[in-house]
This record gives sequence, structure tokens and C-alpha cells, in this order.
Amino acid sequence: MKKEIKIVLVSVASLIAFNLASVSDAAAAAEGTDGFSVVANSSVAKTSISRTEMKQIMLANQTKWPGGKNIVIVALSSDAAEGDSVAQAYMSLTSDQAKKYWLTKVFNLVLPGLPLFGDSTEEVIDKVATTPGSVAVIPKGKDIGKTKILQETN
Repeated sequence: MKKEIKIVLVSVASLIAFNLASVSDAAAAAEGTDGFSVVANSSVAKTSISRTEMKQIMLANQTKWPGGKNIVIVALSSDAAEGDSVAQAYMSLTSDQAKKYWLTKVFNLVLPGLPLFGDSTEEVIDKVATTPGSVAVIPKGKDIGKTKILQETN
């Protein structure tokens, strides 16, 4: 009888710990993208994007814009100061892990090619400005050059 009670108590404690972790992960995911802006090439017809949709793009689960045009991801490299924070906020990965993830997607023929990478926010913005269909996540408050901001919705 004592053994059964211990097993039940351990199971209940594990369930509570799991639920608390899920709640904190959900809260972190909801707040994790607040310090960033989504920028796109002027050829992208969208004017807004949901956080969920942008995460799906970053995870290569959505690879085409409405209308069928390929999405080109432009990302901060692991050498960029904000590279890890962007990858963590939108993919729950480091930037190095994100590169490996995207490479797997290319080999599995999900992505037509690897994302373009920039070593600085300015380089990412330049690549987005000159690459039709491209999109990137950058820290808020940066000069967006000839790109446009997609208003991020919940």
C-alpha cells in the first residue's frame, strides 16, 4: 500500500512540474518576440504577419507567400550580436542550431535553398532589400532601409 501511495505522489508531482513548465514555456513564447521587427522585401504583398506565421516561416513549415512565391529567409549569423536571440525567440534554437535545422530542411527538399545570412543587422536589411520574396527578423528600432516592416499581430 505504501509503495502505491509513493508512486501516485511521484506521478502527481511530475504532472504538476510538467504543467508548470508548459505554462512558463507558453508565457516565454508569447513574450519572446516583443523586441523584434519583421522586415520584408517590397515585393512581398503582405502588410502584417502573425507571430505564429512568422515562427512557421522561420521553421520552414511555410515556404511560400500567398500567391505561390517562394519565401526567402534572411537571418542574422551566429557572429551577429543578436543572432542567437532572434533564433531563440522564433525557433527556440541557437543560431548555430538553426543553421543545422535549415540544412536538414534543404536536404529533405522542404526548402529550395539555405537562408541568406548577414553578419550584422545592416547586412540583413541590405539582403532583404535586394532579394525578392525575402523576410527577416531584426531587433526593433533599427533603420530598415529600403525594406518594409510587416506589422506583427498576435
